[in-house]
Amino acid sequence: FLAFIDIADGEVKNLNIVPNQAAAVPSAAGIAVAQLIISSGASGAIGSNFGPNIAMALQQAGLQVLTVEPLIPLGEALKKLGLIR
Repeated sequence: FLAFIDIADGEVKNLNIVPNQAAAVPSAAGIAVAQLIISSGASGAIGSNFGPNIAMALQQAGLQVLTVEPLIPLGEALKKLGLIR
């Protein structure tokens, strides 16, 4: 799944969780996910492990790439990164 989050004034204003359409792609899944994130208009991406292809594609598109430990709940990750209070 991918979570698209709008944050303003240290609070989540909108949350949209969608299935990861690239999960079943046999190859180049990282690029497919990067394209989905970039086309959404996101300003950044948060994850526990970015492969080299997705990380490079996101960074080349000017998105901030932030990492958190695996299996951390979304709200906790946002707080640890200082994105929400």
